[in-house]
Amino acid sequence: MNENWCIFCLAIIKGLTVEQAWNAWEGIKTNWTYTEEDNEDMKKMRATKMSYKEIGEIYGISDGAVHKRVNGYYKKNRPTVMEAAC
Repeated sequence: MNENWCIFCLAIIKGLTVEQAWNAWEGIKTNWTYTEEDNEDMKKMRATKMSYKEIGEIYGISDGAVHKRVNGYYKKNRPTVMEAAC
């Protein structure tokens, strides 16, 4: 669907101004476009002692979302007990 139509529908359904709907759409769209590289970058930033809040401000997401992404990345790439033993 055309992005403009999505914003138009969002404005009608939520009772927002066009500007508010545009900002809301940008927030929704941003959450869809994170890649594994972004998650890896978040992990690296966290390793340099940056706070979840500071990382979240860079990516435009909450500190809780950063925490979930960083921890999800760790769990996904952490070796199992059997792999670590070999």
